[in-house]
Amino acid sequence: MANAPRRLRIIGGEWRSRQIQFANLEEIRPTPDRVRETLFNWLKADIRGARCLEPFAGSGVLSLEALSRGAQHCTILDRQPQAHSALMTNLRALGAATDRYRCELADARHWLTNYIGPPFDLIFLDPPFVDDDLAELLTQLMQPTLLAEAGQVYVESGRQLEHAPNGTRIERQKKAGAVHYALVARRESL
Repeated sequence: MANAPRRLRIIGGEWRSRQIQFANLEEIRPTPDRVRETLFNWLKADIRGARCLEPFAGSGVLSLEALSRGAQHCTILDRQPQAHSALMTNLRALGAATDRYRCELADARHWLTNYIGPPFDLIFLDPPFVDDDLAELLTQLMQPTLLAEAGQVYVESGRQLEHAPNGTRIERQKKAGAVHYALVARRESL
C-alpha cells in the first residue's frame, strides 16, 4: 500500500473533525495537530476574513484549517500533480465555495515572482525541510506586492529561524519535536 493516500483531520472551525486524504509522497509532511492548534490560537483574531496563501501546500491542511475557521480566500499552490489532485478532491468533498479558494498546479518560486494581485494577510510558508532557501523565500514574501501591510508569515522549518529579514520581527516562535515554527511580521506593522 505504498501509494495509498494518507489521512489527517481538520481540528477546528466549520469542518472540525472532518477527515481529508493527501498524496502519499515522501516530501509531504503535514503540520502536526499540536502545531496547528498553537498556530491557530495565535491567529485567532486574524484569521476571519483573511486572504491567505500557501505556496508549498503539500496536504494543504493549513489552508483548509484557515477556510474552516473563516478565512475569506486561500490561494493554494503545489507543483506535484498528485498533491494538487488530492487538494481539489478535498475542497470539493468539504463543500468549499469556489469563490473562496484558488488551487493551482504551480511551482511556487515562479508563481511568486510573477504574482499580480492584491497582497495576502497571511502566508503559510512550509517548504520541504531540505530547502536551503528559507531566508530568501521569507525575504521575497515580505514584499508589499505579496504581504499586506499588517500581514504575517507563518514559517515552518526543520531548524530554528535565527534571524528575521531586515525590517521584520519574529512575533512568536516554538518547537514541537523536529518542527520549528514562527510568526513573522513587518516591524512597522507592529
